[in-house]
Amino acid sequence: MVFFLLLLLIRGTAYAATPPAEFAEHSIASGLKGGYQVVIADLNKDGKPDIIALASGMTELVWFENPEWKRHVLATDLTRMINLAAWDTDGDGIPEIVLAHEFANEAKNSIGILSVLQHGADPLEPWKLTEIDRIPTSHRLRWASALQPGFSTTADANFYRGEQHWPMSRLTFW
Repeated sequence: MVFFLLLLLIRGTAYAATPPAEFAEHSIASGLKGGYQVVIADLNKDGKPDIIALASGMTELVWFENPEWKRHVLATDLTRMINLAAWDTDGDGIPEIVLAHEFANEAKNSIGILSVLQHGADPLEPWKLTEIDRIPTSHRLRWASALQPGFSTTADANFYRGEQHWPMSRLTFW
């Protein structure tokens, strides 16, 4: 019993001696009206993590290039963006991005467009946006290899109230 208490005391002292992590604020952008989500991904294949900034009140999806945090536009003419997910599905070292936009809080007022963005020859230039589906209640997107190993799938957790106003949730794969 004494050995056990001594072990706990030593372990506790070791954890107490570790100083807490320190963080410093670095402002890289302002004016992101309706800032809603940030995603970290290497968008230009330089081995450095870049930042994608989704702001629901803006019409541009933007990213900031590490380390100078230069602003780039991924796509324009987008409204009510709600969520995105990035994953390199084709193995070229630059992720594809799935984006949920045209979202409204009430399904009857929501178009709920799901689009995929793919880079061109220069990932610093705007990316190609292709609509893949419409789900008015689309809300959260994630990539996964859920259906078969090595096969990337997009999952969309969306919420729907049917005719009888019973809350239901649905998980959709593409």
